[in-house]
Order: sequence, then C-alpha cells, then structure tokens
Amino acid sequence: MSLPILIINCTVPTLFFLNNSIVGECSAEKPSLSLPISEGNFYLGIVPMQEGYHSIWTNVCVSKGEIRLLREGLRLCRWHNNIFELTVCLVPTLSNIPPVVLADAQWGDCTAGLCGEFLLLERHNGKVEYLFLGRGAAGAEIVPLNREYLLVTGMFEQQKKLFVINKQLELMLERDIHTWSFENRTLRFSEDMGIITGYKLVESYNCTESFEMIDSILEYAQDSPVRDTPLNAARCLCEAVRLGLEEQAMACITPSLREKSSFEDLSGFLGSFIELSHVKYLPNPQKDSLALLYLTNEGTYEYVCYAFEAVKISGEYLIDDIEEL
Repeated sequence: MSLPILIINCTVPTLFFLNNSIVGECSAEKPSLSLPISEGNFYLGIVPMQEGYHSIWTNVCVSKGEIRLLREGLRLCRWHNNIFELTVCLVPTLSNIPPVVLADAQWGDCTAGLCGEFLLLERHNGKVEYLFLGRGAAGAEIVPLNREYLLVTGMFEQQKKLFVINKQLELMLERDIHTWSFENRTLRFSEDMGIITGYKLVESYNCTESFEMIDSILEYAQDSPVRDTPLNAARCLCEAVRLGLEEQAMACITPSLREKSSFEDLSGFLGSFIELSHVKYLPNPQKDSLALLYLTNEGTYEYVCYAFEAVKISGEYLIDDIEEL
C-alpha cells in the first residue's frame, strides 16, 4: 500500500512542522504543500509567519492508509489514491482595535460596533469582547433583533453575508444572501442554492422574544436551469438531487434514462452529499466529471468522483449516464 499524501492549502505565510521538524511552508504565491506520511502518531504544527495569527498544533494519526486529525475546527477531506487535503483557514487575533467604526448600535445595556473585520461588544461594566466575522467588511449594518439577538450584514470576503449573534457573542446563523428585510419583528432573507440551477432559499424567522424559524421555501431565482454544456447539465442534476427536487432532477436526464431510473434511484446512487467541486488529483480525469463531498459515519469527509455522459436534445444537454470513477 502506498503512503498517504497530505496536501495542505494555506494562503497566509505559514511554516508547517511534523513533530519538531520543518516540512515546508505556504503563502499566497505558493499556497499548497504535499507531504507523504508514514504510519504512526505525529504532531502537526501550523505556525504563521505573519503578525496577528495564533499557531495551531494538532495530533495526526496515520493508520492503515488513513489520516486522522484529532482536533475540531480543521476539515480534512479524503480524495482517491490515498490523498488527503487539509485547507487551513487562519483567523487573525485582535491586537489593536481598528480606528474606523463601520457601524454601531445600542443593544440593551451593551454597545455593538463593527470595526474592520471584528464585531466588538462593549458591556455595561466596560468590558469589551470581540468576534471575528471576515475580511474586507463594507456596507455593514447592525440591527438589534431583540434583547438577546443581534443582526450584522454587509460585504465580507467579497460576498454579501448575514450573521445572527446572541448576547454570549456566539454565532447562531451565517448565510450568503442577496436580499433581506426586518419588519414586524420578522427577519426574511433569500440565499442562492446553486449558481447553475438558479434556485434560491427564502427563510423567515420570528424575532419577537427569541430567534425561531417560521418557514423555509425553495424558489426559482431564474426561469429555468442552464444546461448549455454537458458539465453544466451534470451540475444542474446534482444540485437538484442534493436539494431533493424530483421534478427538476428528472428534467436533467434523457427520456431513455428516465425509463430505467427513478428519482429514488438517482438519489440512492449519488447519496447524501454536502457540496460539489471540480475533480482534483486524478492523473487523467474525464472531461465532464464532478467531485461530490460526503460526511462519513466516522465524522470524516470524503470526495467521490463521477463522470457524466450527456446528449444534446432540442438545444440543451441532458444526462444519459453516470459512472463512479
């Protein structure tokens, strides 16, 4: 059995250690590092070389070709051929409060303010606490929903986001959104569920005293899905299956495949996946293929790759066959 390969992705200038030995570094110019790892237990050290970040140390267990990280908050994804991918997202610490307050609001006996990428909460006794929300904050708004919950919205990481935070400064909800409103103690917002399919999710929450969901409705953001290429047809099918949309999923396959396979067959074959991605780390990947990410029973993440065969019918592509790679 070949040694498992650990691929680390990180854009912050960072040194990586196995036990006490430096094994490489990552940066924005060189964001990936590949390490073959033998059987045993090790400590992986993640040591940023840029001011404002904390180091991370985690136990690494390698057994029978499997790599496990014994630390929460780090997502390790398994690919084919014993390749494991670790994406390190380092959160900066607050050394100095930024001088510019982007937004602020009185929240009961506290004052909430957005300074740079941090939400600051000044309590009645003068104590200041903070929560990191994301880089590049712009166009921010802070809205107290009630005595216990606070809304923050704006552009973070070049994406319009919505956050709901409680008085303990815990993040209760985070969404990528397009529109939102707060009227009559009801919060409503829409969220894209798939760039290709054009579905959007509209959620409503009652904010009278607590923060409780009223309803969640899936709607079309566009008139119909875009299936102008075989790969886009595959994305449309996968997203419809992931969202449990039988009618839309069956519209993505050919009449001959509909005769052989039901929606339950498609859902059973593709399984309960979390997200889809382009295929990586295959020596000769097929042109029209996708990688679907699954959460296993052991609490680990695994990518499974599929190839899609499409046929052009009446000006659009429909999927005629699916094969696991």
